[in-house]
Amino acid sequence: MKHKSEFDELISLHPLGVLDKGELQELEEHLRSGCKSCRKLQKDTDFVLSLLAYSLEDIPLSPTVREKVFFGV
Repeated sequence: MKHKSEFDELISLHPLGVLDKGELQELEEHLRSGCKSCRKLQKDTDFVLSLLAYSLEDIPLSPTVREKVFFGV
């Protein structure tokens, strides 16, 4: 399948869950068609997003948040 640049943005937005039903269907169909450029972009995007959690500062939960998360208070 020939690469279409309009899918580049959709691939970047896909992990955020903001694509409407039509965009999602169109993107998934395009990816199934075998576009190597889009598959690579999807793989690269997934990799970068998987690293984001490691870039956050590790800080302890406040006592209030801890109570709400663990005890539903």
